[in-house]
Amino acid sequence: MDTRIKDLKFELTHECYSILSFWQKNTLDEVNGGFIGSIDLDMTKHPESEKGAVLNARILWAYSAAYRVFKNPDYLNLARRAYSYNIANFLDKDFGGCYWMLTSEGKPSNTRKQIYAIAFMLYGFPKSKRLWILQFNFLKLLKNTLLTKKITDILKRIQENGFCWRI
Repeated sequence: MDTRIKDLKFELTHECYSILSFWQKNTLDEVNGGFIGSIDLDMTKHPESEKGAVLNARILWAYSAAYRVFKNPDYLNLARRAYSYNIANFLDKDFGGCYWMLTSEGKPSNTRKQIYAIAFMLYGFPKSKRLWILQFNFLKLLKNTLLTKKITDILKRIQENGFCWRI
């Protein structure tokens, strides 16, 4: 293998470890569960800040993908932590979808259903084969969400009206 490629691979791997280590050391919310929502540039933590669906979905994706690549059991534990928190707090079990924002205590603070957030929750599925059952369970929970119903309604209208996109 070319030395430049080896160097690049080493640098990228080191950068991944550095980023994952930062999040692991600085963002765990030991009081309310999950991960804290805000850290300033000067590294001041704000455990009282709100928690966003997109950030938490990305954390889930990052650690489950990292576990698949690096086989570090700490990454598997963090992926499970993120998954459990997302299911317990972000998922709207009454009306489907996921909440856009939670209080630091994990209660819905912005219940708006945003396709962007739901898409990231789906994107954030665990990438580890050991977590595949979590993916299936999450899909089951999201199956009858508002997003699925809206997309189905739109597709029915498109089918009924041909391809003229009258919605």
